[in-house]
Amino acid sequence: MNHRERYLNSLLGGDLDRFFRLELGAWPSTVRRWKTEGLPEYVSDEELLNAQLYALDLANDDTGERKMSFNEFFHNDPLYRLPVQGGYCDSPLFPKFENEVLDEEETKHIVRDVDGVIKKIFKENADLSMPMFIEFPVKSPADWERFKQEHMRIDLIEELLGDVPAMSKEAGGEARDFPVYMTACGGFGHPRNLLGDVNLFYAYYDEPEMMHDIMRHWLAVNAEILSIVSKYIVLDNYLIWEDMSYKNGPLIGPDMFREFMLPYYKELVAHAKSLGVKAVSVDTDGDCISLIPLFLEAGVDAMLPFEVQAGMDIVRIREEFGDAFGIVGGINKRALYAGKDETKKEVDRICTYFEKSKRYIPCLDHTVPADVPYEGYLYYLECLRSFEK
Repeated sequence: MNHRERYLNSLLGGDLDRFFRLELGAWPSTVRRWKTEGLPEYVSDEELLNAQLYALDLANDDTGERKMSFNEFFHNDPLYRLPVQGGYCDSPLFPKFENEVLDEEETKHIVRDVDGVIKKIFKENADLSMPMFIEFPVKSPADWERFKQEHMRIDLIEELLGDVPAMSKEAGGEARDFPVYMTACGGFGHPRNLLGDVNLFYAYYDEPEMMHDIMRHWLAVNAEILSIVSKYIVLDNYLIWEDMSYKNGPLIGPDMFREFMLPYYKELVAHAKSLGVKAVSVDTDGDCISLIPLFLEAGVDAMLPFEVQAGMDIVRIREEFGDAFGIVGGINKRALYAGKDETKKEVDRICTYFEKSKRYIPCLDHTVPADVPYEGYLYYLECLRSFEK
């Protein structure tokens, strides 16, 4: 069984020779710690905040020294992200804003990011804290009318998306033996980038027509991206970022989801699959259990990462929903800094169950925090891979 078959069977159901090897990566601060504890310097710490963004290999750096990706070093299965400029945590803007520093303080600076959001961030170790959000680009229907004319130009997508033919050539043809996926910013993630959380919650009630228009444009832009990409390559997975839940539940209730998200999700997922996309998955943190039936109704095939600290027990979820969707993640990252006994107990609990249940990719329930020692991470991988023997 090759990597691609293993990946698709894990998401969609089917026989497996072993679990697909995938991790969501480590925080840059974690990698810095690990490099004082034995991780080689040649392991790249670029793009490690979300190691799903890794390609099959990294080019040599400016010094000519070869760098090795996080996933390559830890012998994960190859997985190629098509590097189109369509968004993930960032919105699908054409054109995007320019990243710029607006003001400097001693330890922080104020920036405008590619979504047009003004925020204050720490100059060092920014990965250890949330930004302080100051201003979002859309505050009213008039702002939205200007914004969509200036930054959601469907006529510019093909020009600004990137060299898709070259990307597809690098990714290989239909006979490739590794999976290829593409990301998108979701139907909650995108409007939140435009308005910010609080203004978004008011807008669902006060400006429903604007919200539906935002969603129509979200659908149109993402459908066009998929249409362009699918001329050149068949995607194995279309990964949509949401992060729409916290510890005590989702930020948007099922009724609001059904009104403002579900119709557009259904159409986008159907469009993706009509173009040959094999699977559609959703990345959302926190306690998302009340939204799972709605994502399934929309046609979503898999979800991640199922944070244990938010009450997400994937054994319980699988027993409740059966094998209706693929599960990625759900292994408690906190067990890794609780010691070897807790690590082994957690890995054994999950993997013993899902060896029989299938439709699962085992990995931690988020990126690895700096509390986890390098030795603890290596032991976790040892426990995980003991299930391959």
